[in-house]
Amino acid sequence: MKKIFLIGILFLFACKQDRNMNDESKKIDAKPMNSSFVASYNDKVKINKLFKSVLVEGDTIAFKELKYIFMISEHSADFLYFSTIMAEKYNYEPAFETNYQILNASKEKAMQNLAIYNLIKSYELGNRGNVQKLNKLFPNGIPNSKDCFESNR
Repeated sequence: MKKIFLIGILFLFACKQDRNMNDESKKIDAKPMNSSFVASYNDKVKINKLFKSVLVEGDTIAFKELKYIFMISEHSADFLYFSTIMAEKYNYEPAFETNYQILNASKEKAMQNLAIYNLIKSYELGNRGNVQKLNKLFPNGIPNSKDCFESNR
């Protein structure tokens, strides 16, 4: 009888410990994973400085930092303007890829066409990561970006 009583007490103690550990882990994990990016997104001085570096100087490091801040803080649509400027003004391949990622999320036909244009432009500038996707979209050969853009007007 003593053994059953002792096992019961140990079991209750173990359950209490497990509950306390779960409460502690909830306290530690209370912040969402993207909270530091949201904080950066809300830091207007930092954001404006990075925007200026991207728009005026074509700073690729600032572009990447802004991209992650906007994408992870779930503001990717707001980043499309800056990404498009970086892509078109500085002919920056990762910006075309970013445009594709943002535009491809839309269900509108016009946005999907722009997404495909950006995907082709990224490919033309050396990104071979999406060649399978392009071959699937264009089984008769990948068109050039200008032809793709003109045909979708």
